[in-house]
Amino acid sequence: MTEQAESSDTAKPLLFLPASALMHHGHIDDDHRELIGMLNRMLLAAGAHGTLGGAAFAEGLQSFIARAERHFRDEEQAMAAVAYPQLAQHKLHHADVLRRLAGALRDTAVQSKVAAAEVYDLFNFILDDLLRADLAFKSFLDATRKAKCASAD
Repeated sequence: MTEQAESSDTAKPLLFLPASALMHHGHIDDDHRELIGMLNRMLLAAGAHGTLGGAAFAEGLQSFIARAERHFRDEEQAMAAVAYPQLAQHKLHHADVLRRLAGALRDTAVQSKVAAAEVYDLFNFILDDLLRADLAFKSFLDATRKAKCASAD
C-alpha cells in the first residue's frame, strides 16, 4: 500500500488505497481516501529532514483521530443498514484502533521530534489493519450484490 512519488529532490513513500480494497458502498471509499490523504500530508511534512516536530505530529494525529472517529461511526451505521452480521466485532475493532491511536498520541506528544520512518511505520500498520478488517465487510457486500443480481435473473 505504498507507492513512490517523485518530489523535487527525493522519492517519498506515500500510502494509497489499492483498487482491490475499494468497498463501492456509500462514502466509505471517499472516507478512506481522505484518511490516507491526512497520513500522506503528515509524511510529506517531515520533508527532506526526515523528522516532524512532536507538536506538529500530535496536532496532525489529533485531527486524524477525530476524522477516524467520524468515519467509524458512519461506517458502523452503513453496516447496520445492511444487517452486517459481524458489526459487533467490527465495533470492538474500531475501539481497539482508537485506543492504540490515543496511545501513540500520548507517546509522541512529549517528543520534540518524531522521525518520519516512525510515522510511516505507525500509520502503515494502522492502515493495513483497518483495510484488513474492512475486507470481511467488502466480502459481505460483494456476496449481497451477487445474491441480488442472481435473484433478479
